[in-house]
Amino acid sequence: MGKQKENGITLIALVITIIILLILAGISISSLTQSGLFGKAKESKIVSIRAEMKERLTLAISELQIEKKGDATLDDITQEWIDESIKEYTNKVTKHETLDAKKVTMDKNGVRGRFIIDGKFNITEDTGLDFSYEIIEKNGINVKISITVRDEENGINKIELPGKEPLVYNSVEEVRDLEYDIELGEEYIILVTTGDGETKRVKILIEPEIEVTEAYVNTTQGATSSVADNSVIKGTELYINFTATLMGSDCTIEPPLTEAITKNGIYTYTITGIFNGKTITAQNHIAINKYKYAIGLVKYDAGEWTKEEIEELKSNKLYDINKEHVANEKYKLKDENGLNFTFGGFTYKGDKLNEEAIVSGTVITNKNQSVSPQSGYGVPEYDGWKILESREEDGKIYVKKIVHAGSPENFVFYMVDNDYDLADRAEYLLSNGLRKIEYNTLNQGERINPRNWEMYKDKDLESKGLIKGVHAMTCEDASFSADNVSATKIEHIIGSSYYFANSSSKRDMTLWWVNGDNATYSSSLYYTFGIRPVVEMNDGVYIAGGDGTETNPYVLEKE
Repeated sequence: MGKQKENGITLIALVITIIILLILAGISISSLTQSGLFGKAKESKIVSIRAEMKERLTLAISELQIEKKGDATLDDITQEWIDESIKEYTNKVTKHETLDAKKVTMDKNGVRGRFIIDGKFNITEDTGLDFSYEIIEKNGINVKISITVRDEENGINKIELPGKEPLVYNSVEEVRDLEYDIELGEEYIILVTTGDGETKRVKILIEPEIEVTEAYVNTTQGATSSVADNSVIKGTELYINFTATLMGSDCTIEPPLTEAITKNGIYTYTITGIFNGKTITAQNHIAINKYKYAIGLVKYDAGEWTKEEIEELKSNKLYDINKEHVANEKYKLKDENGLNFTFGGFTYKGDKLNEEAIVSGTVITNKNQSVSPQSGYGVPEYDGWKILESREEDGKIYVKKIVHAGSPENFVFYMVDNDYDLADRAEYLLSNGLRKIEYNTLNQGERINPRNWEMYKDKDLESKGLIKGVHAMTCEDASFSADNVSATKIEHIIGSSYYFANSSSKRDMTLWWVNGDNATYSSSLYYTFGIRPVVEMNDGVYIAGGDGTETNPYVLEKE
């Protein structure tokens, strides 16, 4: 009896266990169904098969290109070709009705992939479904949209919108003007079932837009008007002013609008706002044409300063970086720092010791750039090179000389001990030793190597035989005589002071220099001013193209 009772309890326990397992299995299946895991798994499988199809099609086209030695065209994408190349799927090739392209349909295990191949053999997936919407009305975060759905091949059976009953259409080709209310920043998944029974997911997400006001450009921050185009001297500090908001809240703007600009160009600002904990960004591109355009500019590239060139100048005691752009008593004739006329304001690209000065623009690295003289003596208006002397003959403009449009380096001339011979010695250096040759030595027999202006040659134009030579600008280059002190007006104004490579026989003079509209001289120059190299061209150099502006400079060629 005891053994029978034990068997009876075991059987009941087994039945109860089976019932519990069945209940749990039912709950699990229900949970999987309700959570959409089965649907997601099926969708994942479809995506995987379509990716496999695209990969196989890509490989087949690559093999076709190899076979055709790179000369394959869309005409080679035929039904015969695909039946031979891709046999593991059921394939169909047709001509795209609206694009200059081929459409390939591939079927496998009930999954269909549609792909478009353009003339460059780029492959894009084609769902066969055209889904679009437009905004009808906005009211705060609430947006009313109008949806259009089209499938010419299969038609539309059903559209399921979140929060609405499914809309049944019985395979109509197109559904128009379907209105739907959504909220900004919320994601909505629309399910569209086409006539072939396939359900496709379409996402709608409309982010709130950052609103940006009109940009005003003026000399003050916060201005509500702009200066006129082509009205401001380059180097003048201007500020770009605009505001940006996202759903009524202020956005951050980088770089800050408190940073001034000093030249024309396209300035890009990154705008960032926060909405419902999500970061929204936008960019504002502002074209600035406020600074005066230079005229007569020439396409000419003297290149970057090199470390080797800087070392050569140092070896001749003709270089001091002079980041402050000032003259002071350290520039003395017999001082161990070198001569009392020292070039500076520039350095080689990649000079890590002076990286901060390079970034700030107080020291330049390119010979086409302009460097400012000592504070209070102007700012060069332009970079680059412009025509200095030309003539017109037989319908062509022949160019004799070009000059730096600003100043690519500074020259410190500091008078000591009333030694007026210094002016002649400075001219010796500025003229590359072509004049004042008696100053080839200093006191105590110290050698002076003259300044090598060959560093300012455009390597490309030099190789083509356009360049005759380079020298520092003289009074004669500026079309007046150093002996005529009344000739004070010159045309080659650049917005800042600079020296000429001329002194005079008069003992009360030093070097000639330009300040504002005037060319003048002084016996007590304690400043650092710019130097303007002049490039003399060989005969037969003429303007072959361009209009002489910053964006389209003259192009020079040689007959």
